[in-house]
Amino acid sequence: MRETEYDTRSGAARHDERMEVGSNETVRRLRELGVEVDGPRRTRRSPAALLRALGAEQTGQPFREVEVTDRCAECGNPHGALRFSTLGAAEPVRWVGDATSIEGIAVAAAGKVRGIAAVLWTTQVAPAAYIDDAAFHPDELAELSAVPHSERDLARARHLIRKGALVRLAGHFDNLEPALVSVSLAAEARVLRAVPQLGGAWRDIRILDLDAGPGMVGAIAVLP
Repeated sequence: MRETEYDTRSGAARHDERMEVGSNETVRRLRELGVEVDGPRRTRRSPAALLRALGAEQTGQPFREVEVTDRCAECGNPHGALRFSTLGAAEPVRWVGDATSIEGIAVAAAGKVRGIAAVLWTTQVAPAAYIDDAAFHPDELAELSAVPHSERDLARARHLIRKGALVRLAGHFDNLEPALVSVSLAAEARVLRAVPQLGGAWRDIRILDLDAGPGMVGAIAVLP
């Protein structure tokens, strides 16, 4: 269904095709962790625009005064999760956020937490030993091999996206090797084995699966 919405702060019309793909349980759990989420939804807006609108809503700042960047706070290069700031705010904004899209489906997340990263992808991830060796810890490969064959491709795709969200959350550490990190195979996953790049707070990281519709997988990594 196509809807026309209006942003009350900017007056801009937004044309979205809303999809009932989000899990209420996931949304509830993200809120418990301090994160608000918009999507996944089919939309014409860019991830940055979706995050900007969510940032304005959550911080109470005018839409036009919310700025989104993909520049790393440490090195200045465009990588890692998106983040936003507000122009002219009386106090520094403590909210962080991220947004991403693929094939016209987007999701944005924001909260008063230490870090957020969002990833969407298709389930059509071709089996390849070099991908598995680079992405998965031996413990994860052992768990995946125990999944029934009929369910293994989807389980593999979901876990690949969980690892992708974790790497995106790490941000600046472009030398982070996913295969050295072990993450549980669960809808709310936790880091089981870490590396120094993740810092001392790795036990607090949660990675939640997103229901992004047929043929799609998604995950949001949160450092509360």
